Amino acid sequence: MMRIMKKKIFKTSKNNHEITKELNVGYIQTSLDESIAWTGHPPTIRMKPLAEKFVWNQVKKGFCSFKDNINKPDIVILPELKLPRGYIPELKKLSRSIGAVVIAGLDFKLVSGNKVKNQALIIVPQHWPTGKKSWRAIEHEFGKTYFSEDEK
Repeated sequence: MMRIMKKKIFKTSKNNHEITKELNVGYIQTSLDESIAWTGHPPTIRMKPLAEKFVWNQVKKGFCSFKDNINKPDIVILPELKLPRGYIPELKKLSRSIGAVVIAGLDFKLVSGNKVKNQALIIVPQHWPTGKKSWRAIEHEFGKTYFSEDEK
């Protein structure tokens, strides 16, 4: 599912004129069957290659629809554990091409032994928030290493 929503970020008055700033937020929710993506006993940490390609094709389709939209998003959100890590460079290119910040949930990362990181990624294109195509972008991964009892 892909859609763009307008979100008001602030409202103020200046010289008796009301000013409202809005952001267009793009949302890409992929449809992935967890029982196919992470298989085995115990389940694998990384998505299976076929699942990775399936998810990536849905992400690309979402960005194509955003690029063709008159109201391009200022921010694109890909929730949960949806982005295979091998596609981070490609996602960065898509972010730069439409000039939108991207916030994406990443597939798990095995760091040492059986320790796993649950992370997300934020990409900010050089010319954000103008919507212009950028040649560079800053990226930053953030997240957690320790899971709550419900997540274990």
